[in-house]
Amino acid sequence: MLQSITDYYAEVGGMQPVDILLDTIRQKSEWLMKFPEVGTPEPLLANRNHFYRFVILNRNIKMAYYAEGDVIHIAAFWDMRMSPERLKKRI
Repeated sequence: MLQSITDYYAEVGGMQPVDILLDTIRQKSEWLMKFPEVGTPEPLLANRNHFYRFVILNRNIKMAYYAEGDVIHIAAFWDMRMSPERLKKRI
């Protein structure tokens, strides 16, 4: 999922938007390691085995994750312009 998003960003805007997105992912991931419960509960994934949350990376992309002990599992990078049903099927 992340690869297709970064490929699209590179094609449309060049490498600068890709670098900004990847830097944002690094920053948010470090933040989540300290504060894993800060993300918003993801209602689309409410009836799953894990309690999924999300953080917004930019106006179009969110990162869905769940915490398991001291480990943060990134489940999806989702372009919010896509159908919510596609997200549910990917995870």
